[in-house]
Amino acid sequence: MGYNADNRTGSGPDRDGESGGDDVLYARLKAAIENGDASLTFRAGPLMTPGSPVFAWADAALMAAVAIGLALAPAALGRAYDDATLIGLALVLFVWSRWLWRRARIRATAAALGGLAAFVALWRRGGIGLRCGTATSLAPFQDWRHFVRQQLLP
Repeated sequence: MGYNADNRTGSGPDRDGESGGDDVLYARLKAAIENGDASLTFRAGPLMTPGSPVFAWADAALMAAVAIGLALAPAALGRAYDDATLIGLALVLFVWSRWLWRRARIRATAAALGGLAAFVALWRRGGIGLRCGTATSLAPFQDWRHFVRQQLLP
């Protein structure tokens, strides 16, 4: 382990570029989120694509089914198909997509607060970010450890 000039988190960086005190920093971050001092932000693209820790194939299949239904509605409804039907189907698609996005955010929050390994996996994927007051840290472009040291440690 290397020297840590900050010396608040114990040992310094290891070969992976992670500090030896990640568990302490994560515990402080989790406490700050639970107390409302910090918050998680989410990006839909990285969270709702295959390979994400919170991606659910069932959600993707249901969304595809609704989109296909919207596309095939004119053929299925024939003469009964009009603008009102199209607006209704588009509204269903919009509400459904917002509901799926809400489910993904709930899963991401549970995963991020569930443990360091899950939080790091989400961070590396780029689907979450951190906010404390006006300060933000966006994954994977910035270091969450630096954010916690600067914003959340006394």
